[in-house]
Amino acid sequence: MRSSVPTAAVHPSAATRPMASASERAGPLELGEVYRAHVGFVCRALAAFGIPAASQEDLVHEVFLVVGRKLARYDRTRSMRGWLYGIARGEARHFHRASRRRARRVTLAPEPSAPPLPEERLRWIEGAHSVETFLAQLDADKRAAFFMSEIEGMTAPEIAEVTGAKLATVYSRIRAAKQRFDRFARSLQDDGEAP
Repeated sequence: MRSSVPTAAVHPSAATRPMASASERAGPLELGEVYRAHVGFVCRALAAFGIPAASQEDLVHEVFLVVGRKLARYDRTRSMRGWLYGIARGEARHFHRASRRRARRVTLAPEPSAPPLPEERLRWIEGAHSVETFLAQLDADKRAAFFMSEIEGMTAPEIAEVTGAKLATVYSRIRAAKQRFDRFARSLQDDGEAP
């Protein structure tokens, strides 16, 4: 089944062009411009927050509805990615709370068994599952630091600004998460799996 996540999320390079800084532009920010420049980042952030692929597109739209309401008040001296990360985190929290409420009300019937998957797709699924398993083992602060540093390529000072943590704390979280990831990857290799 093909994903319904926007093309920019599947091909992040299409949406990673940095926006011009406030000093380079004088006019108001346009929602379409913000969307095109950052939709890939928002999709990856939602995935890191544990949003299932089937729900990501809807949640991306929710995030940008919030952005549209708040864009006129956006403080251009702050990091745009940090601002979007905070909005995505809030929407992911709402999603997870609503999912837990629905799960309490509904008993799901077992899904029919899926047809056999091609070997390549199976390896991809196993790899994605391994990464999800690793991220689930981290506390929220280390998971956020690892995601922003290793997946998004943000610097420690940028992460400190986004999270409000001290710079030394951010470095410590990144180092601890990387060490745990190295141990996790070695354990998978020892078991004969690919990380």
